[in-house]
Amino acid sequence: MKVFVGLVLLMFFTACLKSEKTKKPLVSNFIKREIERLNVEKPSVIKVAIMNGKIDTVVSDSLDWSEELNVFLANDVDSSQLVNYSHSTTSDVRCLRDTVPPCYSYVCDIFHALNAEEKIQNVKIWSLNQKIRDIEIIVQKQHELFTYYKKLIYHVQKGYEISGSQDIKFMEGINYKVTVVYSN
Repeated sequence: MKVFVGLVLLMFFTACLKSEKTKKPLVSNFIKREIERLNVEKPSVIKVAIMNGKIDTVVSDSLDWSEELNVFLANDVDSSQLVNYSHSTTSDVRCLRDTVPPCYSYVCDIFHALNAEEKIQNVKIWSLNQKIRDIEIIVQKQHELFTYYKKLIYHVQKGYEISGSQDIKFMEGINYKVTVVYSN
């Protein structure tokens, strides 16, 4: 009997490990590659943080990119969660000056939560030639005692922006925005 129970437990844990390996995140692998790229390139950045109207600006070339972009890793959806999302794809033509050819056809994958209970409500991923160029993630949660909203935007060539608000019942709310722009 002990052997049978042990065998069942072994099969259960093996199945769990296999399902963990088959989970594919939407943006985490891309963000990890961006962290590696930025650690190598060490771009100069202008970082502007605004909290409840107070502005702080920093110019730097030594940001901890793992720490800076961790918020994108923490707010990702993996393939096992996609049953809770609708998926649509659109094409978007963007025209840029001084480029040949001047217009590019971007593909945008949109994942929208089917219910308000999901923490991540929206994920949009713009790709050009099957390479991710831009990401937008909307995080929203409402509870009797608190609500929060967060918008994460990542642009491969420009930088990123994190904005949002937090409201807790009986306390003053927080509004914030952090913008990091690559300056070189």
